[in-house]
Amino acid sequence: MDHYLYKSYAKNSWKRYLLSIFIIVFFTSIGSILYVLLNLFFGNESSYLDEITGEFIGLDPTMDFLFSHIIYIGMLIGIWLSIRLIHKRSIISLVTSNSSINWRQIWWGFSWYFVLFAGFKFVDFIIFPHHYSMNLIRVSDFLLLFLYCINICSCSDNC
Repeated sequence: MDHYLYKSYAKNSWKRYLLSIFIIVFFTSIGSILYVLLNLFFGNESSYLDEITGEFIGLDPTMDFLFSHIIYIGMLIGIWLSIRLIHKRSIISLVTSNSSINWRQIWWGFSWYFVLFAGFKFVDFIIFPHHYSMNLIRVSDFLLLFLYCINICSCSDNC
C-alpha cells in the first residue's frame, strides 16, 4: 500500500505547504471575524465582548456554540482549497491512500475511541462526582448542536 503522504501525482514542495498554511489561517480568520459579527448582531442589548477574556458575555449559549463553529467552516474551506488547488490532491487522500475510504476501519477506530473515552469519563465521574451537574436543555437545541456542530468540529480537527 502506498503511503498517503508520498503520492506521486501530488505537489508537495515546502513552498506549497507554506502557502497552504497562509490560506488556512486566512480562511480561519475570516470565520473568526464572522463569529464576532454574528454574536454582535444576534446578541441582546446586555451582551458584550469582554476585552480581558475575549469572550462574549450575556449571549444564549446555544447560539454562541453554533456561531463558534463558523470558525471551523472557514478552516475546512481553507483546507479544501489548499488540497485541491495547491497540492492537486483529492480530499480523500487526507484520510487514505486507497481510491475509497474503508468505512469498517473508520468505525473500528471510532468504536475504540468511544470505549476509551467513556471509560475515562466514568472513572473521572467516580473520582470527582462534584465536577458534574445536570443541565436542562431543549431537545431541539441538542439536535441542532449534535447534527450540525459536532460533525463540523470533528471534521476540521481530523483534517
